[in-house]
Amino acid sequence: MKDNPKSKQQRTHYSLRWSKEADETFINQWFLEDREAMHYLIVQEKEVPFLAKSWCCVPGTGIICESVPAPGRGAKDSASPVGVSFLSLFPYKRLLHQCSFNLYVLPAFRKKGVGSLLLAASERLALRYGVEKLLLELPGHPQAQWFEQRGFEKYAQQDRFYFLEGGEVLPRWLYKKELVCLS
Repeated sequence: MKDNPKSKQQRTHYSLRWSKEADETFINQWFLEDREAMHYLIVQEKEVPFLAKSWCCVPGTGIICESVPAPGRGAKDSASPVGVSFLSLFPYKRLLHQCSFNLYVLPAFRKKGVGSLLLAASERLALRYGVEKLLLELPGHPQAQWFEQRGFEKYAQQDRFYFLEGGEVLPRWLYKKELVCLS
């Protein structure tokens, strides 16, 4: 079956880079516009700036995925962030072998490989830091199955943990993924 030349031009490419302070703007906007962002434990709007700052201002722990225009497209089309992952390394000697992990992809870019790119890059980064286990916390998140399909295992659950404005209560699911160094 032949590829449609028009579809080749529209194909999106992705690149990965370290997060930087300027990414705070994008992350703030993403979490304020997407109610599903609640799975990052944001209970109130005023918490968003702190989360955005922590995800992009710690050198060597945040990764941004950008959509890159296909070759031949106009110069006005520039790379734009479409997803982010973040490792939260523990500063305690007894916990150095594990770290907390978070990942977010804009809704329009889900099911296009962005999350898988970010997860793979985060795993490589974690291994470089000597981390053997990624820890993930989800409050009854609809994407839990995606993480399970990629090797995360639920090891604990609390049914009534997050008390949101308006009286909604969400569970807390704790996941882990053992990392294997292939080198």
